Amino acid sequence: EYRPAALLPTGTSAPVTLGGASPAPAMRDEQLKMMSLLVFTFQNAAFVLLMRWSKVLDTHYNSTVAVFLTEVLKLPLSVLLLMYEKRSVSEACATLNREILGAPMDTLKI
Repeated sequence: EYRPAALLPTGTSAPVTLGGASPAPAMRDEQLKMMSLLVFTFQNAAFVLLMRWSKVLDTHYNSTVAVFLTEVLKLPLSVLLLMYEKRSVSEACATLNREILGAPMDTLKI
């Protein structure tokens, strides 16, 4: 957790973090936000266009299955973005374990 400059010990000019972690670079955070926005915007736009195109071609399928498959595709995209954010597969797995399996009541709320 980042400690504001007003709470820095006397004579300290560098940012201090709790727990020994360094603050995340703002540029990397902005890149991750932009990448997430672009990936999921493209995915949702492609879904809508493909659904309309398939209706024009008069193909027969269950729309519920199409929506389900779109949601299933979001899982690997989300995991890839998490691995990019954490810069490690093992750290991403640990985060998934902690946030999903470690908090079952919060997971059920979704």
